[in-house]
Amino acid sequence: MKASSNSISSLAARSLQLVGLIMIVSFIIDILILAMPPNPLNRQWRLGYTTQLIDRGVIPLVGIVLLLGGIWIKDASGMLGSKQGLLKSAAVFTSLILGIVYVLLVPLHSIDTVRARTQLLATLDREAKNAEEQVQLDNPQVQATLDRQRAQFKAQITGLLDNPEQLAQAIEQSPEQQAQLLRQFQANPNEIDSFIDQQIGTLPDRAQQRIRERKQEQANQIQVNTLKSMSQSINGGLLAVGYLGIGLAGVQFGGGGKRKKRRK
Repeated sequence: MKASSNSISSLAARSLQLVGLIMIVSFIIDILILAMPPNPLNRQWRLGYTTQLIDRGVIPLVGIVLLLGGIWIKDASGMLGSKQGLLKSAAVFTSLILGIVYVLLVPLHSIDTVRARTQLLATLDREAKNAEEQVQLDNPQVQATLDRQRAQFKAQITGLLDNPEQLAQAIEQSPEQQAQLLRQFQANPNEIDSFIDQQIGTLPDRAQQRIRERKQEQANQIQVNTLKSMSQSINGGLLAVGYLGIGLAGVQFGGGGKRKKRRK
């Protein structure tokens, strides 16, 4: 029975250690691939890379826990050899290193997030301002466009008034408000110019209003993305606590790989 129990414990320990090593090695391969091509001086590259590190940070944490769990099973079963002691030391050392990495990563990610937000809002404000200037009435291009639209609109209405059959059909098929306008134009064609001027004159204001609304929507989206990115910084801080906690506990309880002799 004891031999069978030792076999089961050995199998469980090896399974945990194998899965833990696979998770740790997989994480290392991932972060190396994600770093290609490296461009640490670029803020967007740093922000994207640190985000990926935080998103994947729990994988090696679980791997280290599984690895240490397998070592603990062997230790409890009296099967802890020198190789297992070295593996335990490597796991504890890796946990401490990753803890330090995430401690440094959190402020870097937070600073880049705030700076990216500031830059995006400044760019958005500049683009919206330029767009509003381009639709103002004192812009020659805008005035030329409005003149063309005014001429086209008047040509359409006058062409419709010159064709009684099409006018009657349009009045019958149009909504009541448009049909009423067509009757007014038919009764008094002089109202066409004032109506067109009124409608065309409001186009720049409506265009500016749409620009402001679109700017506000994009600014809100930037704020949402910033909050999500800052929440990732909090997750990075929790990962740092987890790694350092495991590493320091390993050091405190004999992470050097030497098993303490029990007193008889």
